[in-house]
Amino acid sequence: MMNIAEGLARYLTESRKHEVPAVLREIGNAGLSLGSRVTIPYSALLAAAIMVVGHIVLQHTRFGRYVYMAGGNREAARLAGVRTHRIVIASLALCAVTAGLGGPVKVLDRQTCSASLRLPRRLASCERSSRNAGRRPIA
Repeated sequence: MMNIAEGLARYLTESRKHEVPAVLREIGNAGLSLGSRVTIPYSALLAAAIMVVGHIVLQHTRFGRYVYMAGGNREAARLAGVRTHRIVIASLALCAVTAGLGGPVKVLDRQTCSASLRLPRRLASCERSSRNAGRRPIA
């Protein structure tokens, strides 16, 4: 399936590099300055906001109580009238959404993106580009 998705990405982008929009680069690179030495990255603020929303949902809503019930003892929750299959599917969908948001935020510090590299090399190049930002390559 990954090969199909990669082939489709290459076909749609014609294997060209595309600029990452300035707003997304700002989220990936900049942060909230709290003085001359302390800066909190916007990505950390986004993660904190998602954690606060998750806490509020789990602690103060019926859905949150149902998640705890289905996670603790699915059979007992089902006997209490909770539609556990819907709760499990909704929980997995929320997990997928947060993972889908977290991945792009992690690599927003890049200037361009391309589908021309194979996945392991692409991940390695992301790692190298973020570690060696501002350094000259060794000849």
